[in-house]
Amino acid sequence: MKERASSKVRVRVPACIAAIAIALVAADGGAQTLAETAQRECGRGSASEKIACYEAVLHPVARAGELERALTALEAIAEADPDVRRDGHLYVHGLGIAAYDAERDVAETFTRCTELFHAGCYHGVIQAYFSESGEADSARVNGLCTQVRRLQPGQWTYFQCVHGLGHGLTILNRHDLRRGLEGCDLLAGGWERESCYGGAFMENVGNATHPHHASLMKDLDTAEEPDAHAHGDHGDAHPAAEGIPFRPVDPDDPHYPCTAIAERYGEACYGMQTTVMLHLNGSDFEAAARTCDGAPQRFRRTCHQSLGRDASGYAQQDADETRRLCALDRSAEAPWCYVGAVKAITDWTGTPDAGLSFCRDVAESEAKIRCYEAVGEQIGVMVSEDDGRADACAAAAPPDRDVCLYGARVIAEKPAVLRALDTGG
Repeated sequence: MKERASSKVRVRVPACIAAIAIALVAADGGAQTLAETAQRECGRGSASEKIACYEAVLHPVARAGELERALTALEAIAEADPDVRRDGHLYVHGLGIAAYDAERDVAETFTRCTELFHAGCYHGVIQAYFSESGEADSARVNGLCTQVRRLQPGQWTYFQCVHGLGHGLTILNRHDLRRGLEGCDLLAGGWERESCYGGAFMENVGNATHPHHASLMKDLDTAEEPDAHAHGDHGDAHPAAEGIPFRPVDPDDPHYPCTAIAERYGEACYGMQTTVMLHLNGSDFEAAARTCDGAPQRFRRTCHQSLGRDASGYAQQDADETRRLCALDRSAEAPWCYVGAVKAITDWTGTPDAGLSFCRDVAESEAKIRCYEAVGEQIGVMVSEDDGRADACAAAAPPDRDVCLYGARVIAEKPAVLRALDTGG
């Protein structure tokens, strides 16, 4: 019978590894020592064996309240091990789960996470929080990120919280996407709801298309099956309420689930949909771009932006390879592939430097301009003060610098090069 003491991922590894983990928790050595020991014990297995082994070493450290040490060690391990770097989001997601403890302040645990590997640690903490409680009423959904914002007022951390809600609510509802989205609907603000929707679709797609992700989640101890009406009566009769399982993807429809959900979710859905398209078409980026052109007109740019996010992931954040994959997008909306790519690269590193460098070598004029605007938008979220935003954009040369500054909302007047693009001039 499965133990219910804590909502943690459990792995089967040799007893000697578990003993090493216990010793490392008590040791005085820093993150580098932890990383070196973990690599020595775990670095020679297959990718799946490494996941189990590294988690067995790192999770007890996070569970003991040393989350920063575990994250820093993981970053060092990933620098030397491409398998770990590729699956980095899954590793940090698991560390967030491991760090959560119902007896600790959840907001304090959350704010100890970092942006490492697309901020998966934040998602893990929220997932564990909801799975532990089994409750997702309006007060709990709205209250968690309010607590986080009191501790750390920055917009970037707040976004990670409301986005992470989408992950957690979808997992809580046993990956029934529609129920997860209904949980997001409980958020009071429109921006918060949209950010939460994005997390719900990311969780739905990732769980369906990435076996490592599903494996990571399957042993999480969850509460009893949530009541079909736990999120209140939204007035919409749908199959989920009738007990019909939700299909995360449809092999016959590359636009599903965007074709099966309410229109208010469409923007967030197409923000992840190329992951489904590439999963179904054998990772053919050129074909996926053509499929995006079959999306409703209002969502086409978003779909091509999703393709750029996927390009960054497929390329493991290698800038040249990411640009090569975006160059396979030959549609009128192709510049938005570079927007998605640079936002993903910036999110992955947690700093704008890599994004600015990526834009510098984009060859096509409109794509370069859109790229710098997108970096500016990320800077606007990541950096709270105008002076800091201006400093971040300073690495771009004129006139690209002004585009970055406009994206970061440091300057209010749209630069001429952007006006020309937006008016078709």
